[in-house]
Amino acid sequence: MFNRWHTKVADSPLQKPRTEFKSQIICVDNGDKDSHTFVDGCDDIEIALEGKYLACRDGGSSNKSRERWRTAKANRVVLASIFLYVCFLFLGNSLPKLNGKFDGSQQSGSSDSSKLTHGERYKILQSPDGWETLSYGGIRRHFNCKAHAHDQSKPLHSQEEWQFIREKYNGVVDDRVKFDDPMPPTLGYTLRDQSPPPFFAKFSPGKGRGVFASRDIKKGELVHDGNRSASQFSDGMAWRRFVFSLPREMACDIAEWSWTQSLSVQGRLEALVDLNIAAFFNTGGEMKSNVNPKVPTSLKFYATRDIKKGSELLYDYNLYETNWEKVGL
Repeated sequence: MFNRWHTKVADSPLQKPRTEFKSQIICVDNGDKDSHTFVDGCDDIEIALEGKYLACRDGGSSNKSRERWRTAKANRVVLASIFLYVCFLFLGNSLPKLNGKFDGSQQSGSSDSSKLTHGERYKILQSPDGWETLSYGGIRRHFNCKAHAHDQSKPLHSQEEWQFIREKYNGVVDDRVKFDDPMPPTLGYTLRDQSPPPFFAKFSPGKGRGVFASRDIKKGELVHDGNRSASQFSDGMAWRRFVFSLPREMACDIAEWSWTQSLSVQGRLEALVDLNIAAFFNTGGEMKSNVNPKVPTSLKFYATRDIKKGSELLYDYNLYETNWEKVGL
């Protein structure tokens, strides 16, 4: 944009007679700190005016001045491009480290679970002030669970880690629950006939941990029974106590694995979590899911089509109502 200034050329110490100018309107490009001031109708003059250059639009001096201006502008564009490129490289290397800060949360630990030492993995952080009233989202931000959820290097849990989590559940949630299934949580639980469910845990490309068919599964076959697997919470406070009794990585796991569901048509919404490899079920949405409950109040998953051995088992998360406020979170 050009602003129009009315000025007296006679104010300049390098002026030519005023009659040589066709116009006394001076145009200044305010968008450029080193902009030139042009006067229509002058012949071959270049006048210093208020720290800027007054250059003609016509004549040799005008062309030279304009060329110098264009060269200076091109140089600034090159320098700006180099600066932006350096910034891009810096940000590219720094974003993974700053991810927790962008999430508006506390950086409570490394996002790379595989690099944690045994002591770091089991280190329990001090609960923040007001933890008793933190929402589900607030708790995830406190533990920086967004970075944890995006970390595809999270390892499968060992027997020791599952045992630690279960002992904490008994200690702060419900000591009446007996985790006495002979099947180790690394294999799931006893589904029927002293056998584990027909799936095993391993890494899923692009999703992290998942569960996969350990054999061919027929359409309509029972694949998972949450009644034998899921642990419940009486209210939101019980869930909070459990999460804040755990190390950061495990707390984020519980937040990631937990879901809300009504277990009967008229029943209230419950918070539940699997404390074995059934927690690793990923979602396939409406189109890619191959196991699902027959009704939204059921914890039993049936194969919706024939499933080949080695295929990932997926169910539709949207079949269950997710509402943390209704369970006190």
